[in-house]
Amino acid sequence: MPLPKESLRSVINDLIGQNSILFKQQTESLSAYQMNFLRALAAGKSNDLTSAATLKKYNLGTKSNISRLHYSLIKKELIEKEGRATELADPVFRLWLLREES
Repeated sequence: MPLPKESLRSVINDLIGQNSILFKQQTESLSAYQMNFLRALAAGKSNDLTSAATLKKYNLGTKSNISRLHYSLIKKELIEKEGRATELADPVFRLWLLREES
């Protein structure tokens, strides 16, 4: 039996709340470009990071900057690469980022 929508929202909100301090600690030393890269991934732009529109919308700098950002965030274990796809390492972190945007 699936959880009712309200129960699911409550569980998700609890997870985000429990991890909020950790996420803030993980992001407080990041550059603006790194945070923008994470926001772009959270918004679902993983296959479109080097397009002119994405570079401009998320203020990611140049196309060559993307590879540096990618490498640094993998080292920090905030993102993962699965084949050709780049994703946030933690799905709750993604929800937190999206919430912080609004």
